[in-house]
Amino acid sequence: MQDFIEKLDKQKERKSTIEKLSQEITDKNTELRDLSEQINKSINDRISALDVLKTKFDALDQTDNKIRFGIEIQFHPQRIDELSGRFNRKESSDLIDREKDLLKIDLIRSDPHKFLDAVYSKKQKVLFNENLQLCAKDVLTFAEDIRFNSTMENDTIGGFSNSSMTEGKQALFALTLLLTKESDTWPLLIDQPEDDLDSRSMYDSIVPYLKEQKKRRQIIMISHNANLVVGADSEQIIVANQHGDDRKNKNNLKFDYLSGALEYTKERDETQQIVLLSCGVREHACDILDGGEAAFEKRKDKYNI
Repeated sequence: MQDFIEKLDKQKERKSTIEKLSQEITDKNTELRDLSEQINKSINDRISALDVLKTKFDALDQTDNKIRFGIEIQFHPQRIDELSGRFNRKESSDLIDREKDLLKIDLIRSDPHKFLDAVYSKKQKVLFNENLQLCAKDVLTFAEDIRFNSTMENDTIGGFSNSSMTEGKQALFALTLLLTKESDTWPLLIDQPEDDLDSRSMYDSIVPYLKEQKKRRQIIMISHNANLVVGADSEQIIVANQHGDDRKNKNNLKFDYLSGALEYTKERDETQQIVLLSCGVREHACDILDGGEAAFEKRKDKYNI
């Protein structure tokens, strides 16, 4: 009889332990479900915020802009591949796209509970050298990248695709973008913008901006190109000369300068050894920009100077 009572007590104790464990499992499942719902809400809130961002951005009036801006929102393919590579993709799991051999990110984001249950129950295993908790966290916090793009004259730069702009077009884009910031009034220093640009692009695209911008801000530009120096109606030209045997400076200074308006002209003095004193600004402009009075005369009518 005593034996029976002891066995009964042990069974009651086991039953109590099982009930306790069962309750703990139920509580954990409830907690997991609550956390999954919070994660799902956070994901949906982000998706909604991104939709609002894109909608408002697309609604901006850019009809008169030379440069148009766009926004792209998507998962980075390389990042998806990296995340997928941390899981055992040989497992028979609904979370793996068999054709692409990648995690089904959209499915996981729509049902985080299913993903967490599969991972923690080992239905979907991670690789032996990976931390399960960290893998789960990285997948559930994985989000879309936001990238901006710009289009100018049917060529695009930025976004997820490779730029269709040549190096010269990219230089023109950067300069155009810089010059069209209407709110800026601080002085602008531009160093040899012609390096990557053709003459037509400079005169058709850059010169009009320079003329407009200089009405409200000081522009300091280093250039050897007549389209920019003459075409933009520079008010002040500074001619620089590095001292040499055939191009001497006063007092043998390594660098010396002559400044003045483009209208400043002086008959060339072939006997003057100090090169900057040998002629006026206009004559120096002829030599440096195109190398001849004839070329300058052709520009004179074209640029109305």
